[in-house]
Amino acid sequence: MKAEEPRVTVRLLAQGESLDGNERGLVLDNVEPNPLKLDDWLTYKDKEGLPVQIRGRVTADSTTEDGSIPPIGEWVNVSLTLEPVVENDCICLVRGGWVPLFYSLANANIIADRNIISEINTRFSGGQLSPPERDRNDFIDFMADTKCGCTLNTLAFALEGNRQELPSLEIIIEQYNSALKILNQSLPHIKTWPTPEVDMAQTEALLNGYRGYFIQGMEFLEEVAPLLMNTPSKSKKHKLWRDILTAAQKTGVSPQHICVAASISAASAGQNFNPAKRIIKPKPTYKKKDAYNAMYDFFLLFLLDTFQEEHPESRSVLLTRDKQLAMFWMGMNVVTTQRDSDSIKRKHVGFHPKLLPFEDEDFFILQEIFGADNIQSESPLMA
Repeated sequence: MKAEEPRVTVRLLAQGESLDGNERGLVLDNVEPNPLKLDDWLTYKDKEGLPVQIRGRVTADSTTEDGSIPPIGEWVNVSLTLEPVVENDCICLVRGGWVPLFYSLANANIIADRNIISEINTRFSGGQLSPPERDRNDFIDFMADTKCGCTLNTLAFALEGNRQELPSLEIIIEQYNSALKILNQSLPHIKTWPTPEVDMAQTEALLNGYRGYFIQGMEFLEEVAPLLMNTPSKSKKHKLWRDILTAAQKTGVSPQHICVAASISAASAGQNFNPAKRIIKPKPTYKKKDAYNAMYDFFLLFLLDTFQEEHPESRSVLLTRDKQLAMFWMGMNVVTTQRDSDSIKRKHVGFHPKLLPFEDEDFFILQEIFGADNIQSESPLMA
């Protein structure tokens, strides 16, 4: 996918200025926010104002609050406060965390999962809010604006298949047509991708390329999920880490697989805050459908990371209502590195202390179990 140049215009008003005022204020386009983190999300959900750092290009004669006059075309950094007066139930995930959705409505590739497509079906009709008199109460409502230039990526909806396994191309097309029908009725002005004429063969190739990764993740989760039911004591936690590695070796899953990282987090985080465990939903008898549901959630994050890594021009984001999945992503920091001595790219995942609390002893034991190349000292990092 090739994205056009983003054209979001933001009018930053000085205190006390009305929307019709033109004496003061800063008018920017090409606005990009710095990603917000897990701590920011928890602050926002506590109904506190949240500072957001944005960068944009001055697009009109403007005056900042301190009276300075930046020239048109200059790039400036601005700090805004996001007030918790609008809900954020439809959470926009980006590389490095999350952003309020309205920052991604210009030419972004928005990966929309099944719950988001259903939410769009409920909220909009013919490109308008439904019912028309309803107040906007979530960032997703800005999609009713005809200037919204994003593309809704239906790949996640089509790949889900709704049958507890990665679907055939026939089912993908059936699911794709279902999503397309909903979107054409709800938001006819919004572009969609894939396109039926060109991209279905590409979609099939994409699916076949991911099938092994997906199936391996399911097999690993079936093996390891029953072990994650209880929050272990410190001494038992180290044994559980070894059991996770054993399950990975038994099923042939790489220690770098997202399900392995998630299982380590699920085994380590506290009882009251454990997004990975709530995604996996461990139980004594963990069936194929349970493994599929959990793997599909993790697969959405894998898709997001893949699109961001391989198609940075498409400005991919993931839109979801799954708060546990969102908090797991917000608490991760994915960094790709490449050694000078070879062409192999390595992906490192840094965990927020809430997702992977550890002491020095824990760190060295993690290194002993999973290898020093896989566990590094910052956060720690899981390669």
